[in-house]
Amino acid sequence: MRQAIKTSSKVELSPNALFLSQIALGIIKVAEKKPEFAKRLYYTVSSNPHIASSKPALTSLNTNPLLVPENEESALERIDWLLAHIELQLSTGVAHASSLLWQFKKTFEVTQPKDVLFGIVGFAVIGPTLGLIQKRKKTPLSIIVREDVLENDHVDHTQIITRISLEVFERALSHAHGSTRMIEPEVRNWFYGDKNLARHCATQKTLRTIQKELHASGIPFAIENDEKGVSHIAISPVANMSGYNIEQLI
Repeated sequence: MRQAIKTSSKVELSPNALFLSQIALGIIKVAEKKPEFAKRLYYTVSSNPHIASSKPALTSLNTNPLLVPENEESALERIDWLLAHIELQLSTGVAHASSLLWQFKKTFEVTQPKDVLFGIVGFAVIGPTLGLIQKRKKTPLSIIVREDVLENDHVDHTQIITRISLEVFERALSHAHGSTRMIEPEVRNWFYGDKNLARHCATQKTLRTIQKELHASGIPFAIENDEKGVSHIAISPVANMSGYNIEQLI
């Protein structure tokens, strides 16, 4: 099943609106591959009055692979988090994300047989008390260091990594208006957990590409610069970095 998201004229989104919209598209992408999850998402979206009153999205977006959940458990956590933001109106950027979920609902109704839609009535709404989320591997915060900097003994990597990692968390906290309960689930798990780091190295060209794509997605990240450009990047645990050809460091 493929959910085609069609939108009208282009409107520039704020960074936060872009991020929330990409979160919504990533969840919808999982629904394309997981029929049972798609049914549960449809029923959850249909039962939400804030989404029911939405209007079609006003700009066209492509799904960003960085924000496609790695599995269904992650997608469940994210839709729960996103719906909380939509219901509490914690951000001015929720309207577009809400519209994308509304469009998913409409597309699902068109593409599914009526007997499937009637059969969805008994599905449980996704929410914090659903009890469907199993214990899963915590997503680490990604650190990418430029190859030539990695070999420089005069660079204090520990100090830099500590600073930019905390900067990423501070940005996530700012988006959540200071509420640790409302930050992204992956970031919350990272902060209250072991604060694991996934250390990588990459060429300057790869770093530039990653930085550009992070800007395009709205994902929180922080950088350290030197005379050659970006030397270190810290990336929110919400990002799915599996698609990048970057060397894993021990």
